Amino acid sequence: MTSRILKPKATLAVLGSFVFAYAIIALVAVAANANTGPQQTRDHDSAQVQYSRGFPTFNMSSHTIKLINITGDGNFEGRPADGTLVQPNDYSDIEVQWKFLSTQNDTAHYAILGQDGQPIGTFDVMMKVWGIDGSHDATCTTSIGRCTVGHDAWMNSTQINLLDAAAVS
Repeated sequence: MTSRILKPKATLAVLGSFVFAYAIIALVAVAANANTGPQQTRDHDSAQVQYSRGFPTFNMSSHTIKLINITGDGNFEGRPADGTLVQPNDYSDIEVQWKFLSTQNDTAHYAILGQDGQPIGTFDVMMKVWGIDGSHDATCTTSIGRCTVGHDAWMNSTQINLLDAAAVS
């Protein structure tokens, strides 16, 4: 039996064919197994989950706040549990899902607690993620102190801050 030795050009062509075939198979396998994102958590309409928008809420006040509940559409990729305490100089994050052609509206209701742990005020964060393009915004209200809303383009999130009342000079 005689053995055949491939010439360098032929060897490279065969190797190139194997590498190309392997790359195609790998791409097909990755596409077939790709995570299409989290499934809907509450409703069963035809809107597909695309991804989420973050709404980190920073407690920069001197009072502990307690998440009472979140009302609205209720589609999240992550959220603190009702009853969660957010201490001064800490934060919690709510990730509202973006669903194509389905605008999401949610409101987080917090109680502002006094030194004895009893409610002395309210703090509400209204979050919105538009279904067309995933843009998002928030507004906030508080009965004690003040609150602000800012946007972090790098993190693609809307930051909410609860602050003590401004000192009068």
